[in-house]
Amino acid sequence: MKTIGVWYSSNHKPMRLSQIKEFIIHGANDTALALGFDSWSNMMHNILMYRDSAFTTKVAVASFGIGLLAMFEDWVFAPAYTYFVFIAVSVSESIFGTIKNVWREKNKFDLDKAIRIVPKVIAHTFALSAAWHMSKADPLFAWMPSTVFVFFTSQNFLKTVLHLVDLGWMDGNFANFIRDKFTAKNFTAPDKTDDPKDV
Repeated sequence: MKTIGVWYSSNHKPMRLSQIKEFIIHGANDTALALGFDSWSNMMHNILMYRDSAFTTKVAVASFGIGLLAMFEDWVFAPAYTYFVFIAVSVSESIFGTIKNVWREKNKFDLDKAIRIVPKVIAHTFALSAAWHMSKADPLFAWMPSTVFVFFTSQNFLKTVLHLVDLGWMDGNFANFIRDKFTAKNFTAPDKTDDPKDV
């Protein structure tokens, strides 16, 4: 039978694969007994909900989701679901901006520009997390997380709406208001006669 040179028993002889398998099973049985099960197979049988894989998958996904929410509430922002809104608005702004750039402005798809969403999400998350931890460290900074959240969310929301208006996918009074108040046509160019060079 094959031996593995890197595995050694207490008498410094190479351990066979069967010995390694027995060692692992013995350790798993000891762990199962310590947790109140008869054996490791009995433990796995109970953990897997009597082999109902669909139910086990639902439980695993729900547990992962709850753990993820708890992690975000500790490290980024609370309540955690607002962070997902924060990220969704940032992602939608980038997606609709890319669509507008390709379909309306007839530019070629630029992967370098499209992929900027990744550092953007990371930077916005870092800013929100830093503000969140500063608010926990000192009550004087309690205003910072909400300020960062509102600033980035409103900015990306307005950009998303402007993209939708430019694409013609949004119309009505709200779209007209956004177009009239936040588009570049409402900013007048400086008068050339006021250029100091001309004086």
